Amino acid sequence: MRVNVFPKNNGEPMRLQIYIQGQRKPVIDYSLDDQKTAWLISKLSEQLAAAPQISLNQKINSQFKDTEVCKKIMEFVAQEFDVEERDLIDSCQLRHYARPRQVAMYLTQKHCRSFTITEIGRIFHKDRTSVNYSVDKIKDLMLGDFELAEQIEVIEENLHSWILKRQNVNVEALYG
Repeated sequence: MRVNVFPKNNGEPMRLQIYIQGQRKPVIDYSLDDQKTAWLISKLSEQLAAAPQISLNQKINSQFKDTEVCKKIMEFVAQEFDVEERDLIDSCQLRHYARPRQVAMYLTQKHCRSFTITEIGRIFHKDRTSVNYSVDKIKDLMLGDFELAEQIEVIEENLHSWILKRQNVNVEALYG
């Protein structure tokens, strides 16, 4: 994101322009008089004080973290369904392997928000329509199959505890 602020010029008001990377036209092009400028600066300072600083690297880091989360999802799914992790990305269509793969795709779509459906498909060597089908299938099955819903709940609990442990380690590394 790029922000341009143009000072007053020959009686014209100050202008604020905000660009998103890769676009030629600004997404915001706003004319500012002195009162609007003061209001905008006060609102921005409130936001900066209230919200943590967000850097461009956080988007990149979220992709990296989602990759780690996806690997853990595959590990926990394989453990819960008693299959090997490599079976989750294999093309075998036996129910013994297909159901855990569908669960892994469902959980990856649910917990790895920076991944597109196409990217999830690449991870599991499937196309995006197979990923969509798997996600929808698991959602439907969970409504009636309480054993499956319980298995998914166990996997999610394991995932959440792993994430919390990981965050504690990162916090301790920062402040320790």
